[in-house]
Amino acid sequence: MLVVNALGVFTTVWLARTAHELAGPAGVPATETTSRSATRREPRLLVTVALVLPLVVVGAEEGARFGFTGLDEGCRERIRSYADTRPQDRRRSFLCLARDDGHAGTAMFPGNLPERRILAHGEELCAVPGAEERQALLRRAGGSATTDELGDALEFLCPGVIARQRADQAREQAREEAEQERELAAWKAEMNARCADPWPKPRARRQGTAAYLLFEGGGYYISDDRDSVEGPAGDVFAAIDDGFIDAAGSSAAITTYGENEAMCLTVKAFGTAPPLRLKGWDKVVEVGLLSRSGRLVVPPYPEGGDSGAIGPLPNLAVDGPGRYRMRVYARELEWDEDDPEAPAEEHLIVVYPGRSTKKVVHRPWR
Repeated sequence: MLVVNALGVFTTVWLARTAHELAGPAGVPATETTSRSATRREPRLLVTVALVLPLVVVGAEEGARFGFTGLDEGCRERIRSYADTRPQDRRRSFLCLARDDGHAGTAMFPGNLPERRILAHGEELCAVPGAEERQALLRRAGGSATTDELGDALEFLCPGVIARQRADQAREQAREEAEQERELAAWKAEMNARCADPWPKPRARRQGTAAYLLFEGGGYYISDDRDSVEGPAGDVFAAIDDGFIDAAGSSAAITTYGENEAMCLTVKAFGTAPPLRLKGWDKVVEVGLLSRSGRLVVPPYPEGGDSGAIGPLPNLAVDGPGRYRMRVYARELEWDEDDPEAPAEEHLIVVYPGRSTKKVVHRPWR
């Protein structure tokens, strides 16, 4: 007999009769036959059950979500900051950053790792005390990422740990920057101490002396650094062709003997033309300049740059906007093989009001 139970499972039931029951008289009601045979032997009930069961999902629903889904294309663009990410979405954000190849083209973890294993690695990384230790553990797990990339991902699993790491990094960076500033200041002081005013008298209205670091090719400029009017300007290549100086408009280009080295530069601004002093100088040339904004300056040594005055030098346009005369002195210095950072040459720039634009060579270049 085939029976369908309440669970929809097919059940086959076979009723086995005894020999006496099979030999009973025909036409006797089943109830009577059963009653008489019951006094002698109970019938045997043979039940054969065939079960067809559906597939059962192993593990909780949450576990199924983090089995092995592979890379979620474009998930990085959908990630918000940790503070703006819902708690139930934070592990998914971590997995996105752990699987995504980002901008470097390399995923943080191998692509054949299931997400459960990646999450386990993440928890292990969170338990490690320092950034360097986390990097070593990541490498042992077959992964690769910069400290910042790893921190951005782990923030979604252990925000407190990463916050402390970033605070430590900020303090270390501030310490290194302070040390670099001290070293730079000491270097500037040492370089400027090598230079002295070659013309201490007469005193100018404004003056200054500093070491000047030359770039590749040599040469430097003096100009109105706030002049926004387009027009002719001194060109260093024209100055090289000329031999020393090329002046035009509000700037002048001056050539040097050397390049990629330091020289000493002194600047002086007078109210009137100072006396001409030629002794001891190899080149002395005077040109005219225009200052529209009331500034004539030597470029300072820029942070991360390669040329400029290492120490502060003043604005030489002492009478404000107008025309000025600029006299430039230059000479080579003796080279000291035991002091490779010693200045190789010295320049003196004298500026005073004057309307002439004529170039005057007081001592020709050789």
